[in-house]
Amino acid sequence: MENSVEKKKVSKGKKAGIAVLCIVLVVAVLVSSFLIIEHVDIDADKYTDEQHLQRVTKLAEKRYLSPDSPYGYTDMKIYPVYDENEKLRYFLIDFEPNGYVYILINKKSGNVVSQFLGSRSMYTRDSHDNKVKYSSVKQVPWQRYRIWESNESYPESGWKYPGPHMNTVSEVDENGDYIKYIDSHFKVAGICDERKYLLNSNNSWWIPAVKRGDRFLNLVSMELFDLNSLNSEEKLPSDIDFIPVIQFNL
Repeated sequence: MENSVEKKKVSKGKKAGIAVLCIVLVVAVLVSSFLIIEHVDIDADKYTDEQHLQRVTKLAEKRYLSPDSPYGYTDMKIYPVYDENEKLRYFLIDFEPNGYVYILINKKSGNVVSQFLGSRSMYTRDSHDNKVKYSSVKQVPWQRYRIWESNESYPESGWKYPGPHMNTVSEVDENGDYIKYIDSHFKVAGICDERKYLLNSNNSWWIPAVKRGDRFLNLVSMELFDLNSLNSEEKLPSDIDFIPVIQFNL
């Protein structure tokens, strides 16, 4: 009788031990899976250009055109924007009645978990857009400018020192007043159907541009330049910045 009771106790102990082992194994598998997912970035290239457009459109409509949006926009139009290798890397959104935002497609975005939690995104808004969000007038203007060193002859009419940055001149009207814009560089320049580019300059800012023959027209300075200038010591006027952190997620 005692042996039977002892056998039952041993049997129950084995079952309990097996149950605990199963739980440990399940937890280990779940933790391992989480760690694997947590360290695997999502490659933006897995999506087609059309899929990126659809994803950005959906996110932009939610952020900018929803009833509780703080921006006050009434409509928008989205354009693809390319890098120097003719690869889709950005989008431009022009808003009505005015305003704009540039969107960067991150080559490697956050993993599934971090995207679900909202900590990292495949799409980053340019830094000026966050200023617009918290601006009471919903306008953060920009100026065209050109590089000008003080030892050079004074620039042609239509440009005046000082510009918005050190050693620059800025565009002025016939009265000598600085001209400021609240629409995108492309919209201001009347660029609608042409292929649009954002080119990363050597100071880590981006240049909005369109092709003119084998060169590019810089829409910040309205001067022609070639791609070799991007990697040289030459200063190039630029106006767009991306900061891939959570507060700049689309």
